[in-house]
Amino acid sequence: MGLDILKIYPKLKTCGLKIFQALRAWENFICSSHNSCCCRKLISLTPLSLLFFSSRGQVLVTVAAGMTLLLGMAAITVDAGTLYLQRQRLANAVDAAALAGAQELPARPALAYQQAMAYAEQNGCSPEEVVVQIAPSNKKITVTAQRQIPLFFARTLGHQTASVSAQATAAVSPVKALMGAAPLSIEEQILVFGEEYTLKSAPSEGGGEPLYGWYGPLSLGGSGARSYCQNLKYGYESELRVGDVVATETGNMSGPTVEGIAYRVDACHHDPPCTFEHFAPGCPRVLLVPVIVAQETSGNQIKTVRIQGFAAFFIENYARQGNECEIRGRFVHTAVSAPYDESLPGYGVYAVHLEAG
Repeated sequence: MGLDILKIYPKLKTCGLKIFQALRAWENFICSSHNSCCCRKLISLTPLSLLFFSSRGQVLVTVAAGMTLLLGMAAITVDAGTLYLQRQRLANAVDAAALAGAQELPARPALAYQQAMAYAEQNGCSPEEVVVQIAPSNKKITVTAQRQIPLFFARTLGHQTASVSAQATAAVSPVKALMGAAPLSIEEQILVFGEEYTLKSAPSEGGGEPLYGWYGPLSLGGSGARSYCQNLKYGYESELRVGDVVATETGNMSGPTVEGIAYRVDACHHDPPCTFEHFAPGCPRVLLVPVIVAQETSGNQIKTVRIQGFAAFFIENYARQGNECEIRGRFVHTAVSAPYDESLPGYGVYAVHLEAG
């Protein structure tokens, strides 16, 4: 039989009231049977103070009644404390499970389900206690856990167990700002998961100029080969935001491009090796790239661009030297810790967050 904590207090209140009424009736009986001076003094005493003048049998009855109250209070303090602790543990478990599952959304809902169940189990939940639900949009995951808790003192009031539950919903939302972006770009368009896209183009055959006289790199925190190479290796150390206007980086810069991409690919030591379908969180082969539209042009060259969002690409191959130097990556989804805005269009880079509720 389950325990409802809110139902115990009225029962204890009723029990205490009956005890008080019994003591008051006892006082009236004593005083109506004896008209002595002592009795007249007793009339002015409270039922509690009459305990000091009662016989041994009456004391035992009073003690028994008091023990009922003490057991009731123990049921509230001990069992309610146990239920609170268990619910906190469930809440922590479902929070961790929901956040872990959301890391795989929206691209891999089946894997998100598996991750949520695995994390719930790692945090002390059995599979039969957990229910995982993924929204039709594949952008939200809800984890619910329910557990039956055996009680102790409350058993004296007829309650054997109590049910505690907790629920958490995690969502993925487009980021509105991030740090660590690569100094590359992709024009605003509909991106398809797993498809390969050019992030830095190569000069055309014969060394001609590309469309708009620009190969794709951005000037982040300063222009020049050195700054470009550092940003390509480690990511831009400052924050970029949707709406920012940034300058383009001129020139082919094949040497810094090869050095930066080679560093990224060689820095991935994960086992099993990362692929665009499954990669470790924070894998250096995943580039965070601004999605852009042209802002300012001069002649046939784009001078500045405006950031519309952020996309993620998995690099599979080394860039080559000279006129064949280009960077291509497969479009993927990834989760980062960054500010988000649910109203923005999603380009693959999402912030994972718990929803209030």
